[in-house]
Amino acid sequence: MLNNEKLLAFFPDTDAIQLSAVEVRFSGENFAIVTERGEDDGGQHLFSKDTEGGYRYLGSDTVVDLQYLFGSLMGVDRFTRGSRGSCNSSDLSDHEAVFSFCKEAVGNFSSVSGPDGGNLACVWAVRRLIAEALGRKVHSSDLTTTFERELDDCFPNGLSHGDLPPGSIVISPTKFRLVNGVSQRIGTGHVGLLGEGSGDDRLIYSNSSSRANWAQNFTVGSWLARYSDKKGLPTKYYPIPFYSSAVPAA
Repeated sequence: MLNNEKLLAFFPDTDAIQLSAVEVRFSGENFAIVTERGEDDGGQHLFSKDTEGGYRYLGSDTVVDLQYLFGSLMGVDRFTRGSRGSCNSSDLSDHEAVFSFCKEAVGNFSSVSGPDGGNLACVWAVRRLIAEALGRKVHSSDLTTTFERELDDCFPNGLSHGDLPPGSIVISPTKFRLVNGVSQRIGTGHVGLLGEGSGDDRLIYSNSSSRANWAQNFTVGSWLARYSDKKGLPTKYYPIPFYSSAVPAA
């Protein structure tokens, strides 16, 4: 459990989460990474550390990857815009295949081998389920912010979940804001797949952080209550993308 008062002060409400921290050195600089663990979602938060033991918040996401953020990207498997080619919505049969796989995966698709033993594996699970169902890759990172940016590039116009078939993507990306030049966390996000139903009762499937397994753990209503109302994050809906230069699943 996190007991560093300087880091703990950044998290005013810790009733429903567990926090732990590690200090790391990267490219000659000292950082602290705080890992958040909750029932259905988790996230990480990055701080720089000064020589006097103080910390400055830098940002948050599902996973903090210092190599991705600051290091050389040579050799990193990035699903770049150039490699993806042009983008359209996948056809209905693809969505049906993903949804069928999604339902069968409930309780049977472990994310233990994902980031932080499954705690930080929401993007990891979604992209692997889609890849296993369709045999092609739709995303490479484990970050909600990167996944959302790629989906926005493909589908710039906002869509309602009522316009999308089961198997489509729902995402509330992690957000932070600048206040007087200082980054402040808004909330840790999550991603899942839409199921059947309508309105607030429509089902959502996603990784359960606490169980490290795929679950039917939200409805649209409960998702909005948690991520939009409580955490202040946007909630967006997208079809499964199809890129003209489709990359086979690894």
